[in-house]
Amino acid sequence: MLVAFHFRTLRGLFAFFFSLSWCVGNDTLQGNEEDADVENHVWICALDLEANSSSRLFTMPELASAGSLCVSIDEKRLAFDGLFKEEERLVDTHLFVSNLDGSDIKDLGLGALPSWSPNANRMVVCRYAPRGVWMMDADGSNDYRIDENGWGGRWSPNGKVILYTMQPNQSPDFFLYDVVENSRRALFGDKGNPYTRLLFNSEWSADGNRIFFKATRRDGSSEISSVSVREPRDLRVHFLRNTYANIGLIGSDQIIVPFRSSEYGTVQLHRVSINGDGPAAENAGKHVSGQFTGRNSFGAAMSADCKHVYYVSVPVAK
Repeated sequence: MLVAFHFRTLRGLFAFFFSLSWCVGNDTLQGNEEDADVENHVWICALDLEANSSSRLFTMPELASAGSLCVSIDEKRLAFDGLFKEEERLVDTHLFVSNLDGSDIKDLGLGALPSWSPNANRMVVCRYAPRGVWMMDADGSNDYRIDENGWGGRWSPNGKVILYTMQPNQSPDFFLYDVVENSRRALFGDKGNPYTRLLFNSEWSADGNRIFFKATRRDGSSEISSVSVREPRDLRVHFLRNTYANIGLIGSDQIIVPFRSSEYGTVQLHRVSINGDGPAAENAGKHVSGQFTGRNSFGAAMSADCKHVYYVSVPVAK
């Protein structure tokens, strides 16, 4: 059932939709011609990897931050989470869905980390209260919880499985939930794994045979790795660096991850080759050309043809 808005959120949404009426559009200006007010907004952006150019699809004036961007396979719908400016706690994060240009935008209430089903008629999301992994229709209706202890659900490419993390007995693991059979199984299970934490916003390979994820080892170091969802588990380490958790896949040989750039001084998207014999070193990430600079870039939602990256551009806190 669609979550009802409290009065303060409703009041904020009135101002939000009023401002949205003039800020929606496929604007390709690079920021220096914008007024100061728009500069301080959260932008939802698309980066053309062939043209090396970003466009601002629409802005979110009422949000202080946004992330976990997810694009439908047909590139018609976006889903993401965000925090209103008057809110400070992560538990107050809201879910949003919209068309690619920002039209028909809807606030689906409290929740985070959305992931579209392949046909974009349903989503899997997370909620802080009641906590867990939830499934719902694209408009927020017919919601039900599939695991009260899970977090960070991601729909598989074939639509049959939902991946999420859980930490039973203080040992983190991935779980694979069978949508048809209403059953689940642990990925690592009693074979164990070298991690103390498995991060949210993991990503499936296009063929659905592997998952890519950020993890923390027992020595406190972070890495981007992948593992087969079938036997043998075939765990591979790809990138030895502490990045943000969003991962985008460019074909089968490159990933895109956000981390702070020493050159630009902000969080930026970087390409990393994953075809080498061993993990890429910390300095191996190559800056992705064409994104907005002077702002932080979060998320790396890839189009199905790997020609576009959808990301959130956030002003630097002052």
